[in-house]
Amino acid sequence: MALQIEWTRLRDWNGSQANAFEELCCQLAAAEHAPAGSRFERKGTPDSGVEGYWVLPTGEERGWQAKFFTELGTSQWSQIDKSVDAALKGHPRLRRYVICLPLNLPDARIARRQSLKDKWDARVAKWERWAAKLSMCVSFEFWGTHHIFQRLSREEHVGRLYFWFNAEFLHPAWFKEQVQRALKDAGDRYTPGANVTLPLIDCFDALGRTAAFTKRWEDLCSAAGKQIRSYTSAAKDNEGRSVLDSVTRAVQPVFDVLLFDAHGPTHIPRSGLEHGCESAKKVVFDRISDLHSKRRETHPGSTYTTTDEYSSELSALDRLATAIAEIGWFLEGDAIHLANTPALLLVGEAGTGKTHLFCHVAKQRVDARLPTVLILAEKMCASEPWSQMTQILGLTCQKPTELLGALNAAGEAAGARALLFIDALNEGE
Repeated sequence: MALQIEWTRLRDWNGSQANAFEELCCQLAAAEHAPAGSRFERKGTPDSGVEGYWVLPTGEERGWQAKFFTELGTSQWSQIDKSVDAALKGHPRLRRYVICLPLNLPDARIARRQSLKDKWDARVAKWERWAAKLSMCVSFEFWGTHHIFQRLSREEHVGRLYFWFNAEFLHPAWFKEQVQRALKDAGDRYTPGANVTLPLIDCFDALGRTAAFTKRWEDLCSAAGKQIRSYTSAAKDNEGRSVLDSVTRAVQPVFDVLLFDAHGPTHIPRSGLEHGCESAKKVVFDRISDLHSKRRETHPGSTYTTTDEYSSELSALDRLATAIAEIGWFLEGDAIHLANTPALLLVGEAGTGKTHLFCHVAKQRVDARLPTVLILAEKMCASEPWSQMTQILGLTCQKPTELLGALNAAGEAAGARALLFIDALNEGE
């Protein structure tokens, strides 16, 4: 289906259409097919000529650059040249580079007149020479209006199309307004200020892949890394250095998970990481046992002090074992499961505070500008639920894929999953 949508209808994001265009192109790039084991990285500012890029299992990279140029003159070409130059120098493993522009390349083929397509081809030839001088082979591709809307016309992107081009903008203020309406409808089931901190609260951070979830993961890995470095100075013989190598190899996959976008769809290999932690702990405990045996042989019948030749390494090993164990406990908990499978059914007797909890978390999230929808099922009747949800929210989207896709696009733009709360599901028709 041909899409006749003008770029003037692209909504602002972070203050401009240019930022919106950049985010839209990166969302489409992240949805492109890539080999199993690849990861997509979204870059901030400065971006080294690349807004986002795929890293393939081979280490090769595919990069995207977006420029919201409605025309291509000398100044615009110069800016694109600078981005290409920065990308080639900053990403030596780049093999494919896509430049996104909100226009097409007319190719009139009039004698003695260079078309925009001719100018693009000439530029590509120049960029290929630049790459060759750096011993790189890079293919340069163009995504224009046709290429972008061709992707947006697919069913998988229908919600993204709705989010970026529909007049009903699911911006942070919109989410906050609809949550505030739900809080008002909840009545005395929600009492602001009457909150008790529960471990369950952390589950919603994992469910939404929020910055708090990412920081918890990073802190655990940082603590383990610190203890590995501490043990490096304590391991003074070949056996100790062998332990260090074994532990590092076992926990490295845990650290590598941080290379993935914590807010994206990447699956965290829970069982594999747990196995790595268990292997590392076994190596550490075996070394502790070995050192205690040596200590007994060296000092038979002695009362051990903190100053003998084994104390420093044993102390470092104890701290290392604790740091690895804390990662293991985190992996065994609900957080990783919810991060991988973003669905939660909360059950409990009437009056135990389920509605209050949902309201509290929803309010916290919208205050933090995280996309959140709170639906009270009592507002719904015995008919198809999706149309009722869109009506309650005051939206005009016609299909579930539009609603869910729009929420997903809002989450991607916010850097965290959007959460949809449905309270008292059993009370609805």
